[in-house]
Amino acid sequence: MRKAELIAAYAATHYHIHWVEGAFMLRVGEYCPSLAALYARRGYNSAAFLTAWNPYSQLASPAENHAAQQALLADLERHDCWIIPGIGLDPAGLWMGEESFLAIGLGLADAQRLGRQYRQNAILWMGEDAVPRLEWLATASLTSPLTDPAPDN
Repeated sequence: MRKAELIAAYAATHYHIHWVEGAFMLRVGEYCPSLAALYARRGYNSAAFLTAWNPYSQLASPAENHAAQQALLADLERHDCWIIPGIGLDPAGLWMGEESFLAIGLGLADAQRLGRQYRQNAILWMGEDAVPRLEWLATASLTSPLTDPAPDN
């Protein structure tokens, strides 16, 4: 899959947060009042939505995804952040959902480092304005098992 197509797919994804006091969804480029309320509640001003599933958008086995996700959770627990489970869902239903975490209070540099460590093409980053933005991390050529290999755009 071409880089531009992958970025468009990530931008269209619905990032669901499974918070016990009220589930909500993050959308790229859209202010999230629920996230802003969580910031205020805990005194944080940033968050990242991260997964360890399907490194570089290559399908991994359920066992591999689960193990990587547990390792990501352990890494996140070493930081001063509030961790809430979530899932990234393709609204068109073409890709399976990927278990994820919303890490409220995680700094951008740490979020980028963890995204790279778990071989993710991108992470979702929210600054103090509570507007989700894609942070592109991948530097290699992209292919996806859903399409034939193609060069980056």
